[in-house]
Amino acid sequence: MNDYADISFRHLQYFAAIVENGTLGKAAEILHVSQSGMSQRIVQLEEMIGLPLFERKKQRLVLTPAGKELYNSFNSVMMLMTTSLREAHLKFDRNRALTIGFSSYQGSEITRVIVSDFRKTFSEFDFTIELHQRTRLVEEFIQQHIDIVGITDFEGLRFMPGIFWKEAGRVPIGCYFGVDSPLARKTSIGWADLDDVPCVFPEHQRGGKLVHDIEQKMRQIGAHLNISYHSGDIITVRSFVENNDVITFAGIPDQIPETICVKMLPDIDYPYIVACYRHLIDDHPKIAVYVDKLRDLISTELSSYRREAD
Repeated sequence: MNDYADISFRHLQYFAAIVENGTLGKAAEILHVSQSGMSQRIVQLEEMIGLPLFERKKQRLVLTPAGKELYNSFNSVMMLMTTSLREAHLKFDRNRALTIGFSSYQGSEITRVIVSDFRKTFSEFDFTIELHQRTRLVEEFIQQHIDIVGITDFEGLRFMPGIFWKEAGRVPIGCYFGVDSPLARKTSIGWADLDDVPCVFPEHQRGGKLVHDIEQKMRQIGAHLNISYHSGDIITVRSFVENNDVITFAGIPDQIPETICVKMLPDIDYPYIVACYRHLIDDHPKIAVYVDKLRDLISTELSSYRREAD
């Protein structure tokens, strides 16, 4: 009979460390424990479970089917525990400063204007601002490290369970290219003008909705893009576009350098939302008012920048 009751968190911690680092030596080094002690714990864990968890292949420890199942279960439990602790912290720490997150791609100017007006309206509200690359921003919000988020919703965050959100406006998709590009000489461009044009996206957008929607639009008109991917975020890609005869796509930033041209394209846009988790509103009812105000401020700024881009 397997004695699962004797399995401790330390057993599972050592097991997960080996999985994530590939070798027992590296795992022991990171956790500041001896290799012999870690090895002994893994042997104990396998004996208690009654199944082998690893097999050795080319100097690395590779998970067996039982090991994969245990690792997936352990990760699920850790994520649930982290979320529960986060929710408990929010529920009982009513006086803490809330965190509002924006995409760093929106830049400093749009955020400065919004935050300045927001502070004037709610001078009693204690909050901090965080700017992140959008993939990181989404992760921070999903993990509830950010309380209120303002973001162009490519990912469908607004459809997640337990989300309260308001739409601030629609964000059009712009085609970005250098001032020396042949496209810069056109007064306007359409999707057909982009047939066979080299296009680069940030690596994190591979397989994402923006790329999917653009490829679908090109197929509808019998055209296609020569798409490649570049490491880094959209700011890095935009710098690459400045010096190479390629294009990229993104929403409207608050500042467009003189070395870049932007042309808005029809038919594809996305909602810019202000969102938080509903349990926050249950615990802090006034947060719904904050979300409404942020929505109004962002809506005004989006309208302004859209007019400038057009």
